[in-house]
Amino acid sequence: MPILSIIIPLYNTKQYVGECLASILNNNTALSDYEVIVIDDGSTDESGTIVQSFCDNNYNIRLINQKNQGVGVARMNGVKEATGDYIWFIDSDDYLVEGAISIVLDTISLYNNVDVFVTPMRLVFEDGRNGYTTHELNERYVISGKDLLKRKDFLLIGPPQFIIKRKLFKNKWLYFPKDARYEDEYFARVLKYIGNIFLILEEYLYVYRQWSGSHMNSVQVTRGNDVITIYKHLDRFANEVVSIEDQPWFRYNIVSFLFESYTRNRSFFGTKEFKAFRKKNKSFIRSEWGKYKKYFPVKDQALANLLLASPVLYVKLLNLYQAWKYKHQ
Repeated sequence: MPILSIIIPLYNTKQYVGECLASILNNNTALSDYEVIVIDDGSTDESGTIVQSFCDNNYNIRLINQKNQGVGVARMNGVKEATGDYIWFIDSDDYLVEGAISIVLDTISLYNNVDVFVTPMRLVFEDGRNGYTTHELNERYVISGKDLLKRKDFLLIGPPQFIIKRKLFKNKWLYFPKDARYEDEYFARVLKYIGNIFLILEEYLYVYRQWSGSHMNSVQVTRGNDVITIYKHLDRFANEVVSIEDQPWFRYNIVSFLFESYTRNRSFFGTKEFKAFRKKNKSFIRSEWGKYKKYFPVKDQALANLLLASPVLYVKLLNLYQAWKYKHQ
């Protein structure tokens, strides 16, 4: 039985998927120690053919085809097929550093009580901009999932940053919502809440590629509706799972995310599209805010009230403040 199951959702990345698979195989590790499950989510290019060529030469790589249902469904279907003790989601347009699998397997053998290993992520840009690393540490350290969720200096959302003990997926709340973008926002929060022991690695093993056709870059004004949909998933989780003593900080976290239905749309404030979105959703957001604003400090309450009352004025004042701050640095 393999120790690690790597799950790759695939959709029209013929220019990158070969590099992705080659980077996984670039290890001094027995193929029997890990498996690679590629879920082709209805690709219409030659991506599947490229993957099949790797399957023909490496018995630990499997290709499974499904009709187009989205990245979250592809990942969860991969979980159903997985047999390893740990699961690592890797996107088909990204790649690993040399020896990453060997490092992960060695780390698992040393810390087999850990529920989730966390790797920093290196972002690279196809347009030539300088990349950066999400976080790097002097040494690895252990932290509880809840404490990790409370921290603001580790904004860990992307599933590829987590190497997850497979048994955690027996929890029915650990899934990717099918009905909206930002499914990662739900998944990461629930993972941190239900996971017990997290180990943060000191160096990045994963390279995240930013390009014009990537999922992150293909967003529209409808993103606000998606944030609200994901918030409703988190609200159900909070109502049914989150303990009474954890409600204050957890509600602060997810209501802050709810306000991103506005702040992620800042460039659209004043447009008819945003005005329509606001008209449709304003009463719901105000209702949620009314229930949970008690968990926010006074300063945050004032800013939230301003944002709800006048998004355009909020942005103007924010821009003035940022300009003043930059001038006085």
